Amino acid sequence: MRKLLSICLAAIMLASCAPLALAREITPASVIDRIEIVGADLKPTTDKLPKDMEMGTMRAGGVSSSVEVSETSYWFDETDQYEADESMPFEARHYYSYCWVFTVKEGYELADSVTVTINGSADNYDVSTSDPRSGFIWCKPILCEADDGIITRVEIKNADITPFAGLTPADMGYGNMYADGSSSIISNTDGWWYCDSTMSNLEEEDTFEVGKRYSYCWLFELNSGYTVSSSTYVTINGSRSNVDEQSSDLEHGIIWCKSVICTEQDIEITVVDITNVTLNPPAGGRAGDYLDFETPFDLPLLTDDVYWFCDNYQTRLESDDMFEEGLFYSMCMIFEPMSGYTFADNLKVRINGSENNVGPEWTTITSEGYLIVWTTSHECVASGAVMGVTLDKTEATMKVFETLTLNATVLPEDATDKSVIWTSTNPAVATVENGVVTALKEGETTISVVTLDGYFTAECIITVTKGDAVLGDLNGDGKVNTADAVIVLKISAGMVALDEKYQAAGDCNRDGKVNTADAVLILKYSAGMIEEF
Repeated sequence: MRKLLSICLAAIMLASCAPLALAREITPASVIDRIEIVGADLKPTTDKLPKDMEMGTMRAGGVSSSVEVSETSYWFDETDQYEADESMPFEARHYYSYCWVFTVKEGYELADSVTVTINGSADNYDVSTSDPRSGFIWCKPILCEADDGIITRVEIKNADITPFAGLTPADMGYGNMYADGSSSIISNTDGWWYCDSTMSNLEEEDTFEVGKRYSYCWLFELNSGYTVSSSTYVTINGSRSNVDEQSSDLEHGIIWCKSVICTEQDIEITVVDITNVTLNPPAGGRAGDYLDFETPFDLPLLTDDVYWFCDNYQTRLESDDMFEEGLFYSMCMIFEPMSGYTFADNLKVRINGSENNVGPEWTTITSEGYLIVWTTSHECVASGAVMGVTLDKTEATMKVFETLTLNATVLPEDATDKSVIWTSTNPAVATVENGVVTALKEGETTISVVTLDGYFTAECIITVTKGDAVLGDLNGDGKVNTADAVIVLKISAGMVALDEKYQAAGDCNRDGKVNTADAVLILKYSAGMIEEF
């Protein structure tokens, strides 16, 4: 022991005599070629808050003293594409990932090639989004499971449930299955066609016969931790009316569609309406995040493909490609008609309610019977650019109980739809309706406004601080009505304790008391009999 102590003291003395430049020189032992994160809680559930998660310890080159993890590390909601609010619980069926932000301490440096493990596995590390040399490491997105795991709805989309004479079960498409909007927590395990007229199952090579009734059965399984309840409902191609609820048994993973009479009729599709298409995605947006659209649930279409196309470079975009400012983009959607249907020669196609949004020179019906629809080409602009919807404020501070009117201007002047939709990212903090923001509690929210055709967006960040009580509004809902009068009556009867807030809001006649006289004034104000207290 003493020998070891002597060696250590000698080493310290030798180091103290060395020139400062040598003391800071990078040595091979100081070059970090591996980073390990251990003890991280990678299981977000609805009963947890991001701020309470234990995100472990980071080691670089086997020691934790060589790196420093920043407090700016954060959870990210991959589903809504927002940094997760530290004080808001994780949301069920949302995907989350965590980003460790770190710096390498003086005297160390990262090797050109760094291996990363999280909780002992490289599989937890998202190499596509991480950049250790820039100081951030991401874990792969993780699905947040509900603490009760109860599924509210099961959806089957793009299912071909209309048999026509001469077709076989092998000709039919059975669609895609989702549970609460996610395909990752449910799997289709089997299925078959059934002839209700002969009460027998069909083989793949059997043909449907005119006049007989047929129905299809799906078998499915939910991932571990998920269940269904008596209130769980099913839709097929967007409609509950396509489901035979009497024959279906969700508890045992069985769904039947209602039986359909087989006919020889070859039906033409004359109109295709496509809605909720984002025609002008912002610069920096990921192509895969702007591929959503809707068609009427009863339109017999199967979606074969959908993608974005850069007109400048004549190239198709992959899901992770970003839109670039100044370039022109269009979306391509390819549809296949369900069995027994064809597209009419005089087919009309509308996107977001207008034929003007369709690129007529490219939209066509192929010789195989597929419909290819292109949107018109649009120039990509920076997010928040002065185009489309503009707001008179980009940020504002309010107090609880206050209201604020945001004025929106829609450009360009020749826009066909001047209507806008208002939303709040955190309606518990502040709500918005027709541009009037009502502050409800302390916190921050982003007020967004978008045109109904999805062209342009603008935002205003609202910070709500502790507010003064509004006279007559005892429950703090921003309104003065009978509910407030009831509270005053309960205070007067001793059923509710009188606190500072109730005193400030309830003393409508300013006599220093909160009693039935104040309740009468509130009722009169609510009925429009008086205009002020």
